[in-house]
Amino acid sequence: MYPIQIERRVIAPGAAVWRALSSRTGLALWQADEVRGSVARGEVVTLAWPQLGAELHLEVAELVPGRRITLQDPSSKLILELVTGGVRLTHELVIPPDDVEGMHASWRLALSQLAHSLERHPGCVRHSEWASCSLPVSAAQIHSLVTVPELAARWLWTGRLGDEGSHAELTYGGRAVSGRVLCHTPGRDVSVCWEEHGASTLTVRTLPSPVSNDERLVALVWSRWHPVLADASHIREEGRALRSELEGSITRLTRLVQQTGRA
Repeated sequence: MYPIQIERRVIAPGAAVWRALSSRTGLALWQADEVRGSVARGEVVTLAWPQLGAELHLEVAELVPGRRITLQDPSSKLILELVTGGVRLTHELVIPPDDVEGMHASWRLALSQLAHSLERHPGCVRHSEWASCSLPVSAAQIHSLVTVPELAARWLWTGRLGDEGSHAELTYGGRAVSGRVLCHTPGRDVSVCWEEHGASTLTVRTLPSPVSNDERLVALVWSRWHPVLADASHIREEGRALRSELEGSITRLTRLVQQTGRA
């Protein structure tokens, strides 16, 4: 098996961290947009991203209450462990992935969402909006288009994005976006806390394209957290409005790539 292992500090009660690893509502805080099935040994859990049309079906191979849960399919095994001060994630694959750095970056991003969910939004549920497209670019090229100010201003935001843990002062759609840089993997994904919008998160990531091995799926994701009993109609209306802005950004990015060849 080919392993990827990451540990993440999480400042939250151990019981809350364990729920985030071992329950449907907990996994939906950071891993998938929808989680279906029963999180019990021998059962199958479905992780779904409806706006991407993607699903994963994983068997609960092991469940040690308060300590460790193992999810698996024929090609890989995911071990989530509660450790002192946080979480340890181990992803074991039957064969090495084509993009080891990309998979590592994706898990770092997911764990940053887990920590943000529990530290800033305890007891809430997460809602995410996606805008995406496949483009003939590399992850490193998209990273440059996000982090080089004069390039980012042509399609996404104005301002300078610093290292992970630094404070960002950006402008998106004419609105201030200030907050901590939650995740910034060089050449890969970035995520910023949007304090002015309820400590939501604005994320830019790339994924393998379902269209072609020569392309990457570029995605803008806006995640926000609400109390369980929040007004559902307001959440939907708010989501539609921001999704329209995200789609406008993706349209500008597509034109930019077309104008410049391969970015």
